[in-house]
Amino acid sequence: MDVPLIDQKSDAGPAPVDDKPTASAPPPSAITRSEQFAYDFDVWYSSSSAAEIWMLVAVNVVFLILLFVLFAVTGSGTELTGLTYVSEMIWMSWGQLGGKAPKAMDPDGSLWLTRLVRTFAAFASMFAFSLIVGFVKSGLKGMLKSIKMGKGRVLEKGFSMIIGWNDRVLPLCEQLCMANESNSGDIIVVMAPKSKPWMDNFFMDNLEDKLGSTIITRKGDPINPNDLMKCAAPYARSLVVLSQGEDADEADAQACRCVLALSGGCLLYTSDAADEEDSVDLGGRRIIKKK
Repeated sequence: MDVPLIDQKSDAGPAPVDDKPTASAPPPSAITRSEQFAYDFDVWYSSSSAAEIWMLVAVNVVFLILLFVLFAVTGSGTELTGLTYVSEMIWMSWGQLGGKAPKAMDPDGSLWLTRLVRTFAAFASMFAFSLIVGFVKSGLKGMLKSIKMGKGRVLEKGFSMIIGWNDRVLPLCEQLCMANESNSGDIIVVMAPKSKPWMDNFFMDNLEDKLGSTIITRKGDPINPNDLMKCAAPYARSLVVLSQGEDADEADAQACRCVLALSGGCLLYTSDAADEEDSVDLGGRRIIKKK
């Protein structure tokens, strides 16, 4: 088929150009100081582990300074001078903020102005106290949630560990409990990509008599070295890696990844899966299966 050629010497002239100016992107809106402060506070509060403690200290210090200045302006402690005046005024301000401090003097300035300052001190005290209650409640809630979700470390040595989850986990736990019965039981750690409450309820419903053994469950990824270290896998006496997934190749690959995460080296892998492949692809690594 003949392809027509374009005559580059055509007298049609250059293509017309649109002289209309293109619409430019709108300029970014100016960042206000309040927005910048809110952003900086968000970054600091979410990245610092001691942010709540420092925030509580800062709020109390600000209120203490404000009360010191207000009581000084209203005429309290005028008979005192020097360092004694400063120390007594600070102690009196702290007493008004946190409750009656021992041996603190009472504000003796102008009557109604002093009453207004003490009213402000009462509201400041309630705010600081509610802030403390909120932080304590948040901390306790986070700690209990971390315990419930199985995020804590396992502080055991010489235990039996099961990594993964399938229909063989219950018979395996039963056999381990029976094997450890003569030693008054042992520690069995189960790490699987399931929630800790679900695994705890599963074992309580299906394994009534543990024969003295204790089953500790943790949620984690079997191929994540950090999760394995969290469960103290290097200190386990025995390790059982359960295959996961319905596909045989994928189950083999998952088991290989888990063993590689545990050993950190090369692996000669024996597979009982009913497949004819000579190797398992692990995403860049190839594990040779011994038949």
